[in-house]
Amino acid sequence: MRSPAHLPVALAACAVITLTACATLASAANIIAPNAHLVAENIPPIPAALAVKVAPYTEFKPVLAVSWHPVERELVVARRAVNTTQLHRVASPGSELVPITDFAEPVRFGVFWPKAPDVLVFTRDSGGNEQRQVYRQDPGGAPPVLLTDAARKNDFAGMTRARDRMLAATDTKHAPWYIVRSDDKRRARLNIITHILRLIPHKEMRREKIKLPKRSMKGAYDDQKSLKGRAFVPENY
Repeated sequence: MRSPAHLPVALAACAVITLTACATLASAANIIAPNAHLVAENIPPIPAALAVKVAPYTEFKPVLAVSWHPVERELVVARRAVNTTQLHRVASPGSELVPITDFAEPVRFGVFWPKAPDVLVFTRDSGGNEQRQVYRQDPGGAPPVLLTDAARKNDFAGMTRARDRMLAATDTKHAPWYIVRSDDKRRARLNIITHILRLIPHKEMRREKIKLPKRSMKGAYDDQKSLKGRAFVPENY
């Protein structure tokens, strides 16, 4: 049993240990720990305050206009909700986005059906299989109904002629639509650049024909000469 003389020393030691433990816990709370599956070596601790400051630059959520409501003056947009992109309603400029869909898979396109304005028709795949299907979402929170053959990939274009009607109504001489075939992305980019440049008024510039001097092959390495006499695969095609 400790004597009364040692009691203040023991209490002081306990106070120091308690303060040290509290400081350690507070320090741990202010530091972001790496993911358990991440091996971090020679990386200094990341303050939580720093993560808060850079969050606006790393957690931005772009909004994409998808369609108009057929009756109300409302817009359907696609925006990331938590981890996936989902559809939202915008009732008026600057108003809060109201979620329409909430699935594990992203939903990037959908419209309210003109003949039944409360019914949402949208497309999504399952499990990342990229086999998009068309679904109908009835009002009241009912489970979505599959409208297309699940054994085949389906797009919304097969369900509506909205694109054709839009082109017929808005493709004018004053503001024409130009459609680019983009299966080959490289060719599509080059075609777009060429098209835009041709639309800009300009005068054709006369260019002098450049004559390049004949290239000197003196001392050049002949990569075919060294292969003479080697066995080659017959070129049948």
